[in-house]
Amino acid sequence: VAFGLAVSAHLVVTPDPAPAGGLSENQVRAGFLYNFALFVTWPPTSFLNAHAAMTIGILGPDPFGGELDQALAGKEVHGRKLTIQRYSDPIAARSCQLVFVSPTYAGSYPAILAQFRGSTALTVGDGMDFARAGGMVGFFLQDNRIHLAINPGAANRAGLSVSSQLLKVSTLVRS
Repeated sequence: VAFGLAVSAHLVVTPDPAPAGGLSENQVRAGFLYNFALFVTWPPTSFLNAHAAMTIGILGPDPFGGELDQALAGKEVHGRKLTIQRYSDPIAARSCQLVFVSPTYAGSYPAILAQFRGSTALTVGDGMDFARAGGMVGFFLQDNRIHLAINPGAANRAGLSVSSQLLKVSTLVRS
């Protein structure tokens, strides 16, 4: 239910960083990252223990500025504290449950994503090409709306289970 509300209420975006009465693209993407944490199931081995925090990692230059930190401050996911970390090295980011790959790596998606093979990190990036390159979720903008491209095969290979609710509102792609 929460995801359906987020989808219907937050998909239309405006190009302004702080629009009156609307949300910026980064605010919408931050909301989606939170919802991914709610609608994806990780294997228990993805966490150090039953009480460990869920970590969202940003790999590369952070396109969100402070918007992600502000949107997710104090949030929990399934009883786990939600933390945000920034990384410059993909190997270090493998320990996260969810990793947003900065758009500055667009030309290197296959090489970057190869660094995540064998990890249980949900990889998220910009564009349908990100999902086609082996990423799990790609944001793409069409008609001033953010849409999702999901690569269920990539998620399955990582041991992740993506909710059918999330798959229903997405374009499914293969690597």
